[in-house]
Amino acid sequence: MNILLVNDDGWDAPGLAALKHVAEQVGDVWTAAPIEKMSGCGHQLTLHRSIPLRQLSERLWAVDGTPADCVRVAVSRWQVVFDWVWSGMNEGANLGCDVFRSGTAAAAREATLLGIPALAISQYQRAWKEPFDWNSSICQAQRVWETIKNRFLPPGKFWNVNLPDLSQTPNVVPALADCPLDPNPLPLDYSHESNASIYKGRYDLRPAIPNHDVALCLSGAITLTPC
Repeated sequence: MNILLVNDDGWDAPGLAALKHVAEQVGDVWTAAPIEKMSGCGHQLTLHRSIPLRQLSERLWAVDGTPADCVRVAVSRWQVVFDWVWSGMNEGANLGCDVFRSGTAAAAREATLLGIPALAISQYQRAWKEPFDWNSSICQAQRVWETIKNRFLPPGKFWNVNLPDLSQTPNVVPALADCPLDPNPLPLDYSHESNASIYKGRYDLRPAIPNHDVALCLSGAITLTPC
């Protein structure tokens, strides 16, 4: 099995290294990831300038572009038939309507548009400044793959997966929950200065519909959503 890894946190992000650890147990791995952090860039494409590439190893390229660019360049440049595109693991959740602004989700969506099955996977963290426990994320991601690898994914859809924060319950095995996206946006909570506005909203205080991805992930479940 040939797997293309991408992300939006950059080629040297620890979440990408964690996902590579999982992917290498599954098949042959290639990686094309942004040179710089591209969080929140959505499905932006680079169409009116060249896209510089930096070859870091035989199967690792740093791309001076967006996550969606990474997928397009890898598929068109490498003579490889990719069986899957895995995007992540993102440092922070991509729940609900986040998928419309997420670079992580956009890379998976671009793969889907190109006819390649895709997975976007993100790690929720309650305390944003605390270190991520990527070893826990690896264990959860392995469970996710074993769950979805043989499941039918309709054409035109990709898996959007969010892993819960288990820092307060490290011995708990989280449930796997099939669920829809929560359509509610994050609250518009800004502090306003004379010449600037700064977003102050708390992710964990966003609206949450029962049995949708936001409520389930924030309560400790791994959420599996076809998008």
